[in-house]
Amino acid sequence: MRIVTILCLLVISIIATGIGWLHATEHFASTVATAIGAVIALAVIALWMVCQFGGSAKSKIVTVIAGALAIGGSTQLFRYNGSFDGSSLPQFTWRWAPVKGEGLDDLSNLQSGAPADQWTPPGIYQDFPGYLGADRTGSLTGFTLETDWEKYPPQELWRIEMGLGWSGFAVKGRYAVTQEQRDALEMVTCYDFENGKPLWAHRNETRFSEGMGGDGPRATPQIDGDRVYAFGATGILDCLELATGNLLWSRQVLVENSTANPMYGKSGSPLIVGDQVIVTGGESGPLLIAYHKMTGEPLWKNGTDAAGFSTPVLATVSGVKVIVSVNAKSVTGHDPKSGEERWRWPWPGTMPKPAQPQIIGDDRVLVTASYGLGSHLLKIGAPDPDGKSTVEEIWESSRMKTKFSSACIFGDYAYGLDEGQFACINLENGDREWKDGRYGFGQNLLIGDVLLVQAERGQVVLLRATPDGHQELAKMDALRSDTKSWNTPTLAGSYLIVRNDVEAVCFRLPVKISDETTVRIQP
Repeated sequence: MRIVTILCLLVISIIATGIGWLHATEHFASTVATAIGAVIALAVIALWMVCQFGGSAKSKIVTVIAGALAIGGSTQLFRYNGSFDGSSLPQFTWRWAPVKGEGLDDLSNLQSGAPADQWTPPGIYQDFPGYLGADRTGSLTGFTLETDWEKYPPQELWRIEMGLGWSGFAVKGRYAVTQEQRDALEMVTCYDFENGKPLWAHRNETRFSEGMGGDGPRATPQIDGDRVYAFGATGILDCLELATGNLLWSRQVLVENSTANPMYGKSGSPLIVGDQVIVTGGESGPLLIAYHKMTGEPLWKNGTDAAGFSTPVLATVSGVKVIVSVNAKSVTGHDPKSGEERWRWPWPGTMPKPAQPQIIGDDRVLVTASYGLGSHLLKIGAPDPDGKSTVEEIWESSRMKTKFSSACIFGDYAYGLDEGQFACINLENGDREWKDGRYGFGQNLLIGDVLLVQAERGQVVLLRATPDGHQELAKMDALRSDTKSWNTPTLAGSYLIVRNDVEAVCFRLPVKISDETTVRIQP
């Protein structure tokens, strides 16, 4: 009977957990349901066994205390190592195992002040100045990828060790710039695009720590002319000389505006608009803050919502240039010269919305998110005499739930990672065309009709952007599979840089220069 009772309790716990898991539309919710169910099941079974088996009340109490101490003692053998992946499943490692990001070279031996020799990458090349490319859409033009990697395999050019963080690379000529955490130093680092050797490093003595997502900077630097603008996870905005890394000016954005850092740190990259560099604020207003990009002088601040984790983008919507911003509880459009709000669409919710807004046609904006928030296509009305516009929701869909990545637009369809699987939805109504391919919570770019996917476990995959179904064209192992690859990839023509929180690698990909000729650039 005791065995039957235990089995019944176990089955009930499994059923309860399964119900919670099946009703959860997100990986995060299903993970939480599974963990809670497992803990409840173990606790119930353990207490039942102590109560049912013989012995005095005193011996049972001693048994419970001894068991608790044994469990508590065993936990000292392990160390929490952040979430295993984007589903928030916890990861543990031996307490004596090396800690990622610690013990790395602080690059203090680099000599700044002397620009590197001029160098132009051979073959097909174009600058990739910041987050998701020049216009922050993740869609690149000017070249075409060859998808036959069996006949024309990618060439690995260099591989280097990296510090913690989820920044991508910004590239101009010889200079490949990113952000990383090395021990107590949050760094803006520049590597030689030709060979991966470090050229310069700028250091700030600060460290952003966050248990689930991990430590280190999140935003990708922005290159503008001969300058680099980098926004650290704790709100430090630095302007650096691209060639040398020399600091030109710096601002403590959150401190100066008396606002707290969002839970997951500052992740939005700086936006350059004319002579302004614009960043987002903290958990309270102002939402957008503008500085003079040459001097760092404050120019304006505006907006009342708390900042989100997306990056503001300059776009033309309904014939008017606006800064589109996805915030903690809204999507807004702002005048680029003053930050004045031109339109607002309420989007409540407490969970993060890191995905970039995508402009569809002349007057529509697509926003996507996970955590039960889904996708929404918005129509922005023409501005009235006061410059204000109305916002109408055209449709809402749960068929595209991006978490850390952003959707890419090709034709009348949006493509992206929907809770770890790649999906295609119809922009006319939000209906799903297909969903397939388990790539985890990675990132993606669009080149012509080819999607380049950086999978969460380090693979790089090419897919055809078509509503006719999942078509995998090529695949290679690029990064280590024992960590999360959440950083956005950089594709500067035929040169691909992918990184995570432990390493970065540069490949030269085969590209097409015409429909009939395939060129593989030789080293």
